[in-house]
Amino acid sequence: ATDAEFIFSVISTVAPDHIVIDDVTVTSGSSIQDASIYEIQFTTLPNGDSPLNGQTVNTGGIVTASYAGGYYIQSGSDAWRGVFVFDNFSLPLVGDSLTMTATVSEFNNFTELTGITNLVVASSGNVLPAPLAILTAEASEEALEGVLVKVSNATCIEEPGGANFGKWKADDGSDFAWIGKEIYTTTPAPLLLQVFNVTGVVSYSFGLFGIQPRD
Repeated sequence: ATDAEFIFSVISTVAPDHIVIDDVTVTSGSSIQDASIYEIQFTTLPNGDSPLNGQTVNTGGIVTASYAGGYYIQSGSDAWRGVFVFDNFSLPLVGDSLTMTATVSEFNNFTELTGITNLVVASSGNVLPAPLAILTAEASEEALEGVLVKVSNATCIEEPGGANFGKWKADDGSDFAWIGKEIYTTTPAPLLLQVFNVTGVVSYSFGLFGIQPRD
């Protein structure tokens, strides 16, 4: 164009395949709004979608869990205060305080941040938000999506199995919660009637909410 040149750089491709860009939308920086994690997550929509779904925002928080493929950030120790960041190219440390520009997306009804740019580690080694104490029955609540939580005195009522994608069930008497292995592979596997305290982030996959232990 007369006033600007836009260069598209694509990484992590493997020859001889090619990528064709079909469509490009360019917006000015002034259209990007600042949004807290709470503003991204809090919703009254029946399907649980973010009110900012599809919008690009400036946001940030403290990393509460991190693994290859993404990480969770949080601001505060309460409902609606955590979110998953889908990012294959960065591996921040737990305790890092991040700022970023990202697009709010819904992936299979799971709110996440994608298309990460302007990622900055503002500081490291920060004290994490305290895990929110919940009942196992509450792990399926939309408000806790992405939040660091803890359940106590929860009994294993179903061991991990192939049909459950390695997940297992824990129940503190309120109703069971799925415990996943997205981050921690849970070796050795829990056995029936063993009692656990479980700390992890709440995720959503295969149509189920679950707690993902970090280690």
